[in-house]
Amino acid sequence: MTISQDTDAILSVWGSVGTLVRKSATFSDTGKDTSGWATMASPRVDIQASGGQASRSPGGEVILTTHVLIFPAGTDVRGNDRFQPSGWVAGDDEHDIIGVSIETDHVSATSVMVRGHGG
Repeated sequence: MTISQDTDAILSVWGSVGTLVRKSATFSDTGKDTSGWATMASPRVDIQASGGQASRSPGGEVILTTHVLIFPAGTDVRGNDRFQPSGWVAGDDEHDIIGVSIETDHVSATSVMVRGHGG
């Protein structure tokens, strides 16, 4: 078994399936931005909390949580992609990818939780 196969085996047990989406820049014939989110893949992923903080301001409380997402080797994931966990519906929280590290046996991505977009 290769290291990559080990990662796949672990994700088959511990991982969950979700949807990886990417903002696609498109414009109308008048130049109006009509960008939307396009589904890129539905990979298995292991999501691990890695940190968080809370702060209060006059506008309310802000809670920032960070996670590490572990994808199988070869998964095309990029900064600014979003990952929607299984069962996601418009408006649910989703993971905004802020950093990607491509390893020999897997791809890891750092994310922050954000309020989901409308679909």
